[in-house]
Amino acid sequence: MTEAIIDEFFEAWNRRDWSAFRSHLTDDCVFYPSVGPEPRGRTVAGVDAVVELAASLFEEAFPTGRYVDVSAFVAAERGAAGWALEWTDENGATQRIYGCDLFELRGDRISVLDGYRKAREG
Repeated sequence: MTEAIIDEFFEAWNRRDWSAFRSHLTDDCVFYPSVGPEPRGRTVAGVDAVVELAASLFEEAFPTGRYVDVSAFVAAERGAAGWALEWTDENGATQRIYGCDLFELRGDRISVLDGYRKAREG
């Protein structure tokens, strides 16, 4: 796994190319999004469920969303990426939140995606 592959993963997400997005995940991957009822947000397991959640997050919550300023690194079977998510709100204003993802890697694929983001007050 290389930083370039993580960059490709985020670009696939930005394009809503769910086939390419899926190609970066193991079949048994686990996704811990940054929100949900569990201590780690919410556990989503299996490639189909992960792709479905990623697609719904963008299509429903962030239809104009794009990851920008992605900065990734890989060390052995672990990786991380800092990012900003930008979108246009209902008033036409650009919004931005910052976050990072921690990765567990198996070969050239992501087996665990653990997301974190900054929470705004108010």
